[in-house]
Amino acid sequence: MFRLRSSAITVYCDLGEVDHRMPDLLHATIGVSLEEQLEEAKREVKMRRSVYPRRVSISAMSQADADRRIARMEAIAKTLETLISAGAAVPELVRREIERQQRPGGVLS
Repeated sequence: MFRLRSSAITVYCDLGEVDHRMPDLLHATIGVSLEEQLEEAKREVKMRRSVYPRRVSISAMSQADADRRIARMEAIAKTLETLISAGAAVPELVRREIERQQRPGGVLS
């Protein structure tokens, strides 16, 4: 078992069963890619910025509630962006660590 850590995520691999092809699990989320989820979250932020001022003006919601809900959706979009960026780096990090451990004197040598 080895651990790889990037600024965004930590990956644990059992070297006895590691799949060198690294299936893209981050993009298998209920049949909707992370990129599609990000696109939808950004669309939702835009819609909230358009709709909430009117709701605040007619006292259907407070400004604090509108701000909080927009901030939450922006955080979701940022999380998705981070996952997309990290997801591209993970297979390369795993490949490098496996190669390092297969060198003479490494865990897998």
